[in-house]
Amino acid sequence: MRRLGREVSDEEVVAPSATDVQAVAANSFEPKGLEVFSRQAAAYRCRIWVNNQVAGSGVLVSYRLVLTAWHVVNRKTPWDAAQPPRIEILTSDRRRLAARLAGPFSDCHPDEWDDGDIPDADLAGHHDFVLLRLFEPVGYSLGYLDIPAAAAVWAGVIACVLIHYPDGADQGLTFGQIAYGGPSARYEHVVPTRPGSSGGATFSNALEFIGLHQGVIGNRRRLVPAAPYANDDAFRACLRADGRPTYLWSLTRSLNAHLIIGRRTFFDGLDAIVGDSRMVRGIWVRRVDPRREEAGLSFSFRMLENFLALRAPEARAVRIDIPTDGSDLFDLIAGVLDDAEPGPARPGVRRDETTFVAHERDRADLLVGALDRRAAPLWLHLEGPSQEPGREMQLQLEQLVSRLASARNIRTVLTRLEKCHMPVPAYQSLADAAQRARPGLLLDYVGGFSRDDVRDLVRVIDSDLGLDLNDGTVEDFVDKALDEAEEELGRYGSAQLAEVSERLKSILLPWVPT
Repeated sequence: MRRLGREVSDEEVVAPSATDVQAVAANSFEPKGLEVFSRQAAAYRCRIWVNNQVAGSGVLVSYRLVLTAWHVVNRKTPWDAAQPPRIEILTSDRRRLAARLAGPFSDCHPDEWDDGDIPDADLAGHHDFVLLRLFEPVGYSLGYLDIPAAAAVWAGVIACVLIHYPDGADQGLTFGQIAYGGPSARYEHVVPTRPGSSGGATFSNALEFIGLHQGVIGNRRRLVPAAPYANDDAFRACLRADGRPTYLWSLTRSLNAHLIIGRRTFFDGLDAIVGDSRMVRGIWVRRVDPRREEAGLSFSFRMLENFLALRAPEARAVRIDIPTDGSDLFDLIAGVLDDAEPGPARPGVRRDETTFVAHERDRADLLVGALDRRAAPLWLHLEGPSQEPGREMQLQLEQLVSRLASARNIRTVLTRLEKCHMPVPAYQSLADAAQRARPGLLLDYVGGFSRDDVRDLVRVIDSDLGLDLNDGTVEDFVDKALDEAEEELGRYGSAQLAEVSERLKSILLPWVPT
């Protein structure tokens, strides 16, 4: 347990010595299994930051959920509700991402803050765990610990291994031993730990998840077992809710289709919106260079359709191609959605009674109101023309997007409209949106791809298909996929997407089990 960040030194802990324990324990694991486990654990472990300081360790347990000890992000004197702590997760790939409390949790016993050795009977209900939710589904590419509903069982003294960040350092795995003397709310272990180790996941010599390192009570290191919550209905439901697809690496999630490279932001945005994000109400797909046609713009609608089929099959996606021939946008949408006729403008704001802007504002209100009354969620994919739309069309777009930002049941994807002004906030990232007060659009820039994009794709495919690729193999595949591609300032042009996709498919296909 942290007591003002306290962890005792190795010399304060009861025998045997930490060096002896490490040597014995490290030889108690099956080498091949430990090799695979080490690689996976190195990816899904993470550091917990609270108010810009390293507070403990944790592990990804789903695409966006991190499991750690409750006391890592709390303290004996509760936080001021008006000024909650700033919680961040530093992932294994060095991304520092905002997080918030999510789902079920259980506190520690109040006396444990003060080094109290509490009887088991008094610890009932104090399981010292919490789930934190990230704003981005990094577990899709990094992997995560799949917590089994059945808790690990062992007898006597066994070897164990702890995944943690002692003193915030990237130390890797630390071996030790843990004793079992019957069912208990806390178990003693002998694994060298330091401040920052709290919340680290501990595994048996069979590499089964046991629980979380808590800290030191009475000069003895302690672990809080996962058994009390591993099979809890609310805990399992929270994990299941975050276990749905978040990223389509191909439209069919197979290597038989075109691979989707460099569209992480698009899918992260869809994932957040389907998950009922309050601040992100749509995605604005923009070309880095509007003077050029970039691959992936029109393809965005197919990605949207396939994503919704997996995540929100009740939703309807409609593509509206915006013309340049002077057509009326609102009539066009109402014509495609024949059950959403908005009706005429209201008295006082008819075309001959007010300004064009006021008239179109009222028409936008009526149309969005009619669409929003639909029972099923609606996605409007507004595809801009190759040329800049006329001024009246731009004004209609502005009024429409402004009203859609506050709609209850409608979401938006905009493409090819870089020169249009949108009267809603535009956010560079989901974390940026989470800090703001007004709902708006997430920006997704299309214009080439990077080596990181290809590596991320390989890792996602590896995770989804269970190819079990090691880091060296992943890098080798990325090298081969980009072997003939032309790079400029760390980027590859969109015209090379198809070629790299086909080369990568031919590399990966032999690795897929038949």
